[in-house]
Amino acid sequence: MSHHRIIKKYPNRRLYDTSSSTYITLDDIKKLILGYVPIKIIDASSKSDITRLVLLQVLMEAEESPNPMFTLSFLEQIIRCYGDSTQAIMSRFMEHSINEFISYQGKLKSPVNSLSGQKNKSSLKTITEHNLENWKKKNKDNQ
Repeated sequence: MSHHRIIKKYPNRRLYDTSSSTYITLDDIKKLILGYVPIKIIDASSKSDITRLVLLQVLMEAEESPNPMFTLSFLEQIIRCYGDSTQAIMSRFMEHSINEFISYQGKLKSPVNSLSGQKNKSSLKTITEHNLENWKKKNKDNQ
């Protein structure tokens, strides 16, 4: 079991890394995540775990860049899934999809730099089809 690095968020919205005894920024949180450092962010007042909320803030900052990852259409579709009876299935599907993508990421890194080639489009299509088949099989097994 991994030991999480504890970050406290104070009412003044500052983040305090208890491991390094320093205040950190959302960019520092991003660097920890990129470095595969397991973290847990605690609201200093309520003692509640707010890790998900802070990670969403990190994503929001990243989405403000000139090259956002999520299209407007994608975000609209995600919002429409909230409260729907398929929300839990969608959550598992998205997690499974990103895990599959990460497992193939090394194979894609160099070709993705120039997605104009037919070979690269074919690779992405193959991965997408493989991911969908795995997800269908996994959900069939869970029923």
